[in-house]
Amino acid sequence: MSVISPGVLSRSRFFHSPILFRESNPAALIASLFAKGKIKNGVPHILESHPRERRARMGHPLHGSTRQKPKREGWATRPLFPGESLLKYRLSWAVSLAAAISFSPAHSDAQSYSRFEVGMQTTMLREAGDTSGCGGCETAHWTTGPEITINLNQYFALNGTANFFPGYTERSSDTFGGHLTQVLAGVKASIRSKRFTLFIKARPGFLSWDHTVTGVQFLNGPGVSTPFIFSFGRKTFFAVNIAGGGEYMLSRKVGISVEMGDSIVRYTNNTGIGSFKNDFQFSTGLYYHCCELKAIERKAGSSHKFLDKTNIGLLAAGLLAHTADAITTQHSQARCRRTNPSPDSPFSGCASQEGNFLARPFVTHGWGGQIAFTGIVYSAEIALMYGIHRMGFHKIERTVPIAQALANSLGAYHNVN
Repeated sequence: MSVISPGVLSRSRFFHSPILFRESNPAALIASLFAKGKIKNGVPHILESHPRERRARMGHPLHGSTRQKPKREGWATRPLFPGESLLKYRLSWAVSLAAAISFSPAHSDAQSYSRFEVGMQTTMLREAGDTSGCGGCETAHWTTGPEITINLNQYFALNGTANFFPGYTERSSDTFGGHLTQVLAGVKASIRSKRFTLFIKARPGFLSWDHTVTGVQFLNGPGVSTPFIFSFGRKTFFAVNIAGGGEYMLSRKVGISVEMGDSIVRYTNNTGIGSFKNDFQFSTGLYYHCCELKAIERKAGSSHKFLDKTNIGLLAAGLLAHTADAITTQHSQARCRRTNPSPDSPFSGCASQEGNFLARPFVTHGWGGQIAFTGIVYSAEIALMYGIHRMGFHKIERTVPIAQALANSLGAYHNVN
């Protein structure tokens, strides 16, 4: 009767043994098996102890084989190692063992990041421009520009980009006109898995127009047909870009990224009066992760169900904040339509009262648009939480509904006041 190793009931269950999956490192696994006596003469102990294996070691023919035992072993017939007649049999087990080790689950996420990331991104910025029948109305400006990231560690980095928009805005004012240039530099925070990276960026900088109205000169005298002329020049305004997005690694060195955010610009007219404006900005690009590649070994923390009591409570609180923001927004829009003589004006209409650039196309369509926008944002919030949950960053996962609830609460307070 064969002797079976402890913890292994049969040969068919060898690869389900806890000994096999205790170590995620193949070298450490094999060393552990040797130390525990589970591998002898180059094969697992379960194979060594099997009757078929013992018969082969003693030189007896295998069951069903027509090959007879040689009467004399010479140098050409002497086995190089015990059980040479089962070479193919053992090789199949070795291949199975290697495959099991390769696909065995590890206890931590293996990630990596490089010190530098360089790439080209295509950017769309909604800013003042020339549209049919409207000078200065918001329009989409497109360009392609460079971006560079210097990773300080696995979580924080320095990030900068420069965008020159080739489109020319012929109609000018004291806040826009000509070619548009944007330069941003700031910090980037990231969380990483093997393939995906989620990040947020906070980058101050400037936005500059090269053909704005800088002054007015009045002309006096006989024969003057034009009482005044404008002087033009460059104007630069302070800007801050707050954006978030994700990156998918196509290979160890190349990744594709998508992000969207809000560019907050402080415009100052010729009289010195300043005002803030929120502009939607979207970017996508291809990036090369160059130079040294740094490995990250992040131990898996305590896990929990996605819809546990804490998350359900946070999502409920976030939904209440969404509801408060929606009710106060619609009251504000209704009041504007009653009191504003030109509620549909692109400059001073009711839509301009909405600070959220994503909500502007929805909130002006009444409760139908408001409910649709709230549903989209709330669904995206849950999807983002679940993605971070699957990546294993459970503390960051819970900050998503908290941040959204605070933002909606501030929006409701702004609408009321």
